[in-house]
Amino acid sequence: TTPVCDEGVPLNLNAISPQYYETLVSLSPPLIQWSFVTDTGSPATCHPANQHIRFGTRTFATDGTIILTTLEETDLAGTAASWTPSSALLPAGHYFWEVTPISSSGTAGFARVIPFVTGPICTVAELLPPTILSVPDGASVPAGSILSWDFQGGCVPTGVEIDMSTTSSFEPTNSSFCTYPVAMHAALVDVNDFLLPCHTYYWRVAALIEDRHNALSPDSSSPVIATVAPETIEVESWIHSGYSEVRSFYFMDNTCPNAPATPTVQPTFTPTATQTITASPTVRLIAPTVTVEQPAQVDCSGLNFADCNANINSCFWNNSQQCENRP
Repeated sequence: TTPVCDEGVPLNLNAISPQYYETLVSLSPPLIQWSFVTDTGSPATCHPANQHIRFGTRTFATDGTIILTTLEETDLAGTAASWTPSSALLPAGHYFWEVTPISSSGTAGFARVIPFVTGPICTVAELLPPTILSVPDGASVPAGSILSWDFQGGCVPTGVEIDMSTTSSFEPTNSSFCTYPVAMHAALVDVNDFLLPCHTYYWRVAALIEDRHNALSPDSSSPVIATVAPETIEVESWIHSGYSEVRSFYFMDNTCPNAPATPTVQPTFTPTATQTITASPTVRLIAPTVTVEQPAQVDCSGLNFADCNANINSCFWNNSQQCENRP
């Protein structure tokens, strides 16, 4: 067996199940499993003196803040590597689990929140446009603000399209088209090669499910019928729910003049019928992120991309592709 870690030894959680943003089909209480790794990703050679685990639900406030509501929590032995809550899950639910390592002196280590959702996966008939939760239309928002949405119909898609543009018409030359995994219910407003401060942006989202019968083969741009195992097909075709309402925000920082009180062009809600679309070969990805509860002090240096984004209150991913603490 491994020894108890010396005081100050960093332990990083490795989520085995449910994994980060995994979609669970079963609604039975989930078996939560984890291990600890070093900063380099190698298995830890020691274990905490004790651990504390909690499990609960995640909801979005209208300002984009993610609210974690604890349903169950308990203390565990330092060698524990699994736990099962007693609560059954609800369909299309938003959940999280969190393990905090505790040293021999009682000091709590880094507690990583692992979000996950429950199915079922939407059928074509069930696929509906998402409902936008935050931010309010026309709001002036700083870097680090969260755009969030939820899905309708008691089911979840397998992908999300997010469109952003400086015009409400979403002209292709001014838009950024992004496809995220199913559970990405939020996107980060931050400075990058598309989002610049002191501008008004319009945005909308659509739910997607993979169209396996209209997949593109890896070496062809022509639609083909999948004749091999689906996981060997590079899926480029999606069933599209139609768009949510269009909202706008003004990206504000201390260099901007006073933000406009309302958008210069009022967006309109123009949902479209369910349709099949083919993903653009020039997709530009904007990193999704969430705001979660974390200890008051987080050392952001050395965090990988996913963990950096999961600690958006304290950290940000800089232009050098490294995680650092917010000033």
